[in-house]
Amino acid sequence: MRVGHGVTAGQQMEWLVENIWAKGGTGMLAGPPKTGKTWLIIDLAVSIASGTPFLGKFPAAVGPVLIYSPEGPQSCLDDRIRQVAERRGLDHSELGIYLVKAHDLSLDDEDNQRTITLAVESIQPALVIFDPLQECFDGDENRSEDVKVMTKFLTCLAREQECASLVTHHIVKTTGGKQAGNKMRGSGALFGFGDSYLFLDPLKNKQIKMEVVQRNGTPAEDCILELSEQDAATSYSVSQGQNEEIKKQDLGDRILLLLSQSESPMSQREIRQRLGGGNGVYRGSLNELRADGLIDHIKAVGWELTETGKKTVADLKGGPVRDSPIGTNRTGPDETP
Repeated sequence: MRVGHGVTAGQQMEWLVENIWAKGGTGMLAGPPKTGKTWLIIDLAVSIASGTPFLGKFPAAVGPVLIYSPEGPQSCLDDRIRQVAERRGLDHSELGIYLVKAHDLSLDDEDNQRTITLAVESIQPALVIFDPLQECFDGDENRSEDVKVMTKFLTCLAREQECASLVTHHIVKTTGGKQAGNKMRGSGALFGFGDSYLFLDPLKNKQIKMEVVQRNGTPAEDCILELSEQDAATSYSVSQGQNEEIKKQDLGDRILLLLSQSESPMSQREIRQRLGGGNGVYRGSLNELRADGLIDHIKAVGWELTETGKKTVADLKGGPVRDSPIGTNRTGPDETP
């Protein structure tokens, strides 16, 4: 590319899904088991294939989507796509969503990489999804040398084919407080290569917090999600009370950071005077932090960090602050395996 004829410094960011996923971008969706990662990628796929807003909120560009998800039968995945589409009044068999029929594909195997590239060239998807990492990666996720074989391929695929990619993954079990990128299981190279990342954290009442991280461009604000059922069709939606829950979580982090700066325990009154706000809010946040093992209360003295709380604060301060050659099925009742 000749200089002066490509991307310029002032050029506006292009989105596949506004403030959620970069156009032609790479990245990961990570969360603990049973947080509905597959439901969320289906919502994303239906949004892009139909040009309808992701989660009913974030505008999406239109384009085909290719999904490789070897966990469980494809008929189950096809039925989930049908449910999400029906919640939007759509016929999923009319959408440009393709399921890979092949099994045992590895993103770090050269032969499989060529096969995947041929599929992308054939279908020309706007997004290709690999769900989950452990089913499409043969290397050691803790070794950066192994991980970089996969991430280099995904980056080349994105740049050469103008195809965004998303890989789902698990996060480590924590008691809270870790910055998003540090929560992912495996090598730090998994957080270093991508353009867009989505992180899911379970909350109370079966709600999920979704945090968005962007290498470039403005990320969407954190969302509280609920998995709901309507007329036998399941899908995610953004909770109406999300702002209050997010503010409560942010207050917890602020309390931890404040206690880390104090040389002696602090009373609830002292904490409230330093941070501002009503007394009732602090009572609930302090009790939740104690239940999580992050702080403890010394009678008649005040609140202080536990050893677990000190490690959590260290994380807060120091963290990265169409039928194809491999065989695909287009979703729909007549073409499921």
